[in-house]
Amino acid sequence: MNWGIKLIAVCAGFCFLLSLTIYILVKEIKVDLVSRQYREEEKNYQQVIEAKQKATQISAFRMYKADPFILLQVPKEQLKVKIKGKVFFYCVYDEQLDKTIQLEPDDFGQQIIPQSWIKGKRYTIKLNWNDGRDEFYAEQELNMNH
Repeated sequence: MNWGIKLIAVCAGFCFLLSLTIYILVKEIKVDLVSRQYREEEKNYQQVIEAKQKATQISAFRMYKADPFILLQVPKEQLKVKIKGKVFFYCVYDEQLDKTIQLEPDDFGQQIIPQSWIKGKRYTIKLNWNDGRDEFYAEQELNMNH
């Protein structure tokens, strides 16, 4: 065998190994979508935009870490009305750590959530609620490391 054939064989072998490595890595990397129903949610996004605008017209939900709890405070304008909704803890890096709970504030507008329910370190909190007349939506970042 001359050196030209050897060079081509080495290049072909390198390309094969590189392609095989990329294929294996792509199959093993876990990619979580923001939501499994993202197409349906995209169709309703105009409603989310309107709910966000309504939420900006009132004071914001506040969320505090008060070990060993997370304290959720309802906007002061909505203390007198009965609100219903959901709190979605979206874990940025692992879909299996996502958690949804019902929004059930007490008479003082607070809801206490045990930190033991939350296993991840970084979350985007998505709040959906209504006061019987209007829909509201807000998002807030929560870092469990701090």
